[in-house]
Amino acid sequence: MLVGGAIAGLAAFALLPEQRAALRRATVWSAAGLAGASLMLAPLLVAMLRDDPGRVLNSATAYSADLLNLIVPTRVTVLGRTLAAAIASHFAGNIAEQDAYLGLPMVAIVGWFAVSRRSDRTVRLLLALLITAIVLSLGPRLQIGGHLTIWLPGALLQHVPFLDDVLPTRFSMYTALIAAVIASRWLADRPARWHPRLRWLLASLAVVALAPAGSSALRWEATPRAISSGTLARALPGGSTAISLPFWDPKDRSLYAQATSGMRFRLIDEWVQNMPPRYQRLVASINHLTELSDAPASRSGAAQLERKLTAAGIEYVIVWDTDNAASRLLSALHLKPERVDGVLVYRLTGGAPSRSTSRTGTVQQAVRFLQQHA
Repeated sequence: MLVGGAIAGLAAFALLPEQRAALRRATVWSAAGLAGASLMLAPLLVAMLRDDPGRVLNSATAYSADLLNLIVPTRVTVLGRTLAAAIASHFAGNIAEQDAYLGLPMVAIVGWFAVSRRSDRTVRLLLALLITAIVLSLGPRLQIGGHLTIWLPGALLQHVPFLDDVLPTRFSMYTALIAAVIASRWLADRPARWHPRLRWLLASLAVVALAPAGSSALRWEATPRAISSGTLARALPGGSTAISLPFWDPKDRSLYAQATSGMRFRLIDEWVQNMPPRYQRLVASINHLTELSDAPASRSGAAQLERKLTAAGIEYVIVWDTDNAASRLLSALHLKPERVDGVLVYRLTGGAPSRSTSRTGTVQQAVRFLQQHA
């Protein structure tokens, strides 16, 4: 947000000289707002800086927009579920990060607007910001249909503290916002005599191109009964240490379960990437074991998994998806899991004994205080 705001301010200062006095005032007030917000958030900011992982958590290239994604939809749209699916399958990242799509009609609207209003400085500003947002969303290297090509200015962000972990594709939010403003300005312009029908036809096509696919492509996930009923939290003793498997599973709601339990148990979950080094090594080992494991799981692989978990002091394993390599490895141990409203909870016999620590008690007290005074 700060990068986007700074770029917009600098571009406006360069292209709209008549607005520079107003821009200076806006800059002063923006700086004052940031200073006030930083003061209020100081405890959180200090904690974040103190626990800086010292490494890049995500690959910028893996989460960069594909140039073809500007006109090729993904399966979240109606059109993306047809012939475009084969092309979209090569886009980087996951379906939640493949969000550069504008559609051919919207691109045509932007082109029409740029040509017809090219002498307007405000239009030049919108186009400059749109191009900048697109270039930044493409990341450090240009990807076309999944193929890496030339280096892009976004590579410079990889050497800037706090920006080296930016996921470039999320700049597409500004691409969509600016394109929407351009489309609104284009529709509001007084058209020539032969333009109105063509104008509204193109606008209608843009709406059709952006139509969502509906519940068959994406759906809201209800809170699992194991959490809403509190049964999962009650299955894990206070002060115990649990790990959630498999990693990066969309069904994983362990962090939610831990929060609703008042933080009564400790949790290792890959969704929290900034974890102590020993747990990072544990996660890497588990990933390696599960990647090598095919059904049926071997007893030796299962024994390795159990040793690594118990050596880390883990007493419970929460399994959200029973059809995966981690679950097959655990089943090879012949441990009988407790089924808690569809979620499997394994008790490791060699794990450290459950205990309520003073630290855990302090966290519980803090959570209760916040809940009472929220």
